[in-house]
Amino acid sequence: MTGRHAGLLTFMDRATGPIFIRVWCSAHQLDLIMADVYGRLLQNDFYSVLTALIGYQRRQQNLVAAMKTKCPKVALTRWMSMIKVMTWVKKHRIAVQAHLDDKLPPCRPSAAWWVLMMAVHSFGKEASLVFTCIQGMTTLVSQQVVELSNLSQTFCRLVGCKVPVLQSELQSMAGGGVVTVGSFAARIADVKQFVCGHGSFVSSKLDEIPTENGALHHALQLIGAAFLSAAAQLTSITVERNAGNEQASTSDQLPPVMPHELVKHSRSQFCSTVCKHILRLQAANFAPQQIEEIEEEQGELIRCYHAEDSLRLAMDACDHKTSFRDGWSLLGLRVPALFEFAGGLATVVPGTATVEADFPRLRREKDIFRQNLSDFGLQCVLHAQQYKDLLKIRAYRLMSLLFLWAWYGWHFDATIKYLKMPLLA
Repeated sequence: MTGRHAGLLTFMDRATGPIFIRVWCSAHQLDLIMADVYGRLLQNDFYSVLTALIGYQRRQQNLVAAMKTKCPKVALTRWMSMIKVMTWVKKHRIAVQAHLDDKLPPCRPSAAWWVLMMAVHSFGKEASLVFTCIQGMTTLVSQQVVELSNLSQTFCRLVGCKVPVLQSELQSMAGGGVVTVGSFAARIADVKQFVCGHGSFVSSKLDEIPTENGALHHALQLIGAAFLSAAAQLTSITVERNAGNEQASTSDQLPPVMPHELVKHSRSQFCSTVCKHILRLQAANFAPQQIEEIEEEQGELIRCYHAEDSLRLAMDACDHKTSFRDGWSLLGLRVPALFEFAGGLATVVPGTATVEADFPRLRREKDIFRQNLSDFGLQCVLHAQQYKDLLKIRAYRLMSLLFLWAWYGWHFDATIKYLKMPLLA
């Protein structure tokens, strides 16, 4: 993330020297996209019906006892929380629907709500899988880009989207209804086919939606717009940023770091990459001979790829899911200088999601009243939060001591030895 504290990037740029690489966490960008799409869905009465249904189910003690489970709570600000709730509702929809049909409470959802919930759950589940995947500690930036591109293609494939769509094609698709978002378009009939693929339960609910007042068309329009809006926004995600915190140009983007990617680059392209980072290499005490070895080893990698059938087959089998360790293990120690250079570029942290997850636990930062505090002073504040945990450790040690006195009271020497141990070790 950028922009949280003014001047931080400038300070880091000056401290690290040339070719300061900026990235905007792709997981955070995906989170913003999903929050935007869910926010548009929540403009209708979808969320109010969902919360009413959750509260009703949790209050029905007999139903909870019969189902042996209770619906989890939902947080409006987190789309992942809504997926968790929808997963529960989808799993127990038969029992919940039977109870609602019997009791007929005011919070009983309509058929259109059930259809929308099932489709949105499918939409969110695809995104949550990618959201988890791109947060790995060893994930490369290039792997994140491919995963997000595949997610956009998945959304398009599910609803039969065509992109880019020409104006002439849009006119031919207009018969029967079409939903468009930018250059993305899908027929309402294709969206309906996608919804019917969720099973007989959804198909029966779809048949219950009246068509005279446009309710069916409106529900399918919402579903199609959600998928197309997410697909369109995913194509605009760029992890690399320039000095102005804007989308980086092609020349400013990170170069390839995997062997199966490097063999597809000409030697002139790779030499340009080395020249771009030569100041950073010199700052890391790389001698001119070492820099030349990096360039020579890239040529040797290309030669081995074309000369050795077994190596070529192994490298061709690599894709965006291949880890950095597995990809370079195919070469052993053949190109150590090239491996070190690629490893340095691969250490660019592709996201801050794992780091940001620690701040809610700390719940401390330098606010306006602590700007003059040194880092040591702030560290003392953080250590003070451990006081209760230390008390628990002390109480545990004292209880253990009492137990030893009661059980091994006749072993005086053992008791004395234990008493000499520090209580807060």
